[in-house]
Amino acid sequence: MFKPKKRLADVLCSSLNLANNMIFPLFFDHFMAHWDCPQSVLLRIAVVWMLVLSAITSRTDAADHWVAVSAFNQSVGDVHVIGGVKKLLVAVGSPASLVCESLRTALDDGHKTEQILWIKRQTTRSLVVYPLGSGQWRYTVLEDRTNLFVDNVQVTESAYFDCHTLLKGGEEWASRVHVVVQDCGDGDGYDGYNPRNPCQYGGNCQLVEFAPGIDLFRLKCACMAQFTGKFCNVPISSNIDVYELMFYAPLIFHTLVLAVGGIAFTRVLSGRSEKRVSNRPNAPVVSQSKHDLKQVEIK
Repeated sequence: MFKPKKRLADVLCSSLNLANNMIFPLFFDHFMAHWDCPQSVLLRIAVVWMLVLSAITSRTDAADHWVAVSAFNQSVGDVHVIGGVKKLLVAVGSPASLVCESLRTALDDGHKTEQILWIKRQTTRSLVVYPLGSGQWRYTVLEDRTNLFVDNVQVTESAYFDCHTLLKGGEEWASRVHVVVQDCGDGDGYDGYNPRNPCQYGGNCQLVEFAPGIDLFRLKCACMAQFTGKFCNVPISSNIDVYELMFYAPLIFHTLVLAVGGIAFTRVLSGRSEKRVSNRPNAPVVSQSKHDLKQVEIK
């Protein structure tokens, strides 16, 4: 007897078997030659998913964990890293506040500190930005020393900022902030999202000068007619109804078509049923007399 479910399962198992053999032929042919199709396929799928998850986890761990180099002439092993890498998205020309997690954690734990250093680390060089060096007027540490304030963030701020805290007793703690500057460039985001372009809803991203002769830029979003705001994220109330109508127009149209089609189909079916009833030989006929509406005569 033909069993469609079993036939479909066999075809599915054969297809998955072929795909898995192409990925790991030697391993599975040697160790699972005596296994039947469902067992081998399930195990192969499980192994593949374990490898994929392991790759994703290792990539995440590599991004979140880092090895700190001492800023106070300590050995590498003596630097205690606090937390992972914190990512901060900042548009060109906007201010930014970077949190020193190493100092904040030390103060919360009751430790006394002697010195802090903020170091900007880029691919080619590292630069101490606090205590202030020459040409670093845009960097300021607030009174509690747990935040580094950067005024008018520029493309050069796209770097890793390490905050090193020297505790009393010689122990060194460090934390890191990864600043990603939004400069209208091409990003490596996901699902069409570009982290370097903050303009939303089709806004055109531009870089303009603060003033002629000043080597400082700011990001500007040229918004569509329906939106406003710094990053085109605020709908205009006068146009929102038109925009929503355009957005939901296909759904409304298909709903109306289905409704009209359903009504027409119901009318056709009811008309056919009435016609069948009237054509039956012994169908009763209701009298049209005004005096006796209940009178029924049989043909």
